[in-house]
Amino acid sequence: MLLLCFVISGISWLTLTLQQPYTVFVEVPVKIVGIPQHLQMVGQSDTAVKLQLNGDGYSLLLDRLLRRRDTLHIPYERFGKDMSCPLETEWLFPAREADDSERITVSIQTPKSIRIQWQQKVIKTVVLRLQGELSLQSAYKLEGPPLLQPDSVQVQGPEGVLDTLQAWYVVPPPTLPISSDTTLSLLIPDTLPNIRVSPGSARAQIQPRKYTQIEVSVPIEISGEPNHVSVRLSQRSIQLACLIPMDGPRYGLAWSNAHNQKLVVKYSDLDEHFPYFTPQFTLPEGIIPIAWSPRQVSFVILHK
Repeated sequence: MLLLCFVISGISWLTLTLQQPYTVFVEVPVKIVGIPQHLQMVGQSDTAVKLQLNGDGYSLLLDRLLRRRDTLHIPYERFGKDMSCPLETEWLFPAREADDSERITVSIQTPKSIRIQWQQKVIKTVVLRLQGELSLQSAYKLEGPPLLQPDSVQVQGPEGVLDTLQAWYVVPPPTLPISSDTTLSLLIPDTLPNIRVSPGSARAQIQPRKYTQIEVSVPIEISGEPNHVSVRLSQRSIQLACLIPMDGPRYGLAWSNAHNQKLVVKYSDLDEHFPYFTPQFTLPEGIIPIAWSPRQVSFVILHK
C-alpha cells in the first residue's frame, strides 16, 4: 500500500513538473545539399545553428524523443548571388501539428544566415612521387629513383587549389631492410580536404645495389687560361670519397672511371676579386660522391 502511494505521488509530481514552462537551447549541425557536380564548396561561415525552444516540459520532451534533429539540410537553391542563405524558422523544422505548434515556439539564436564559398571543380593530372626514406641494408644504395606504376594520378578538387598543385606524394610502407629487387604496394590517400585522388594505389619497383667506398685523388686543371696570365692554386688535387658498385664487371669499370677523374675549371669562371671556388663534380653513372676535401680551393691570378 505504501509503495502504491509512493508511485502515485511520483507520477503526480512528474505531471506537474512537465506542465511547467521551460526554455531549451539546442545546436543543430548544418549540411549543404544539392550541390551541382561542377562546383566545389571551399568555405562555410558556420557549421551549426543554435536554436531556442520555449514550451512546457511535456511538449519539449516529446519533441526531443520524436523529432531528433541530427542535421539541418540546406538546399543549394536557397543561396543567393552573394552566396548567403538567411535562416528562417518556417523551414528549419518539419511541419508539426497544430496543438504542438501552440505549445512550442522556436527562434534562431545564431547565426541569422550562412555564407559559403564556391569554386569550379576541375580534374588535373599530376606526377606521383615517393616521399620519405626507404629502408635499405647497410652498404646498399638505390641504383636509380624508384619506378612508380602508375607514375601519375588524377586529382579532382577546387580550381584555386589545383592551380598550385604540381605533384602528389605518397609515403612508402615500413619494411625490413631491403637488399634485392623489390616491388612495394603503395596506398594513395586523400590527404587534402575537398580533394579526391584516383587511383587509390600504386606500385614501386625498388632496385638496390651493394656499394663499397673508395678514395681517389682528383687532379685540378684550369682550362682556357690566357697566355699572359698564370693561375696558381692552393693545391693541385682534391681528395674524393665515393661509392662504387661491387657487382662483377661494374666494379672494375667504376673503379677505373673513379681513378681517371679530372676536375676541370674554366678560367672564365674565376673571379680574382673572390679568389676561391667550390669544386663541382660530374661523375659517371654508378659513382656516388660522399665527401671531398678541401671544400673550397683558393687561387691567385698572376699577370706575366
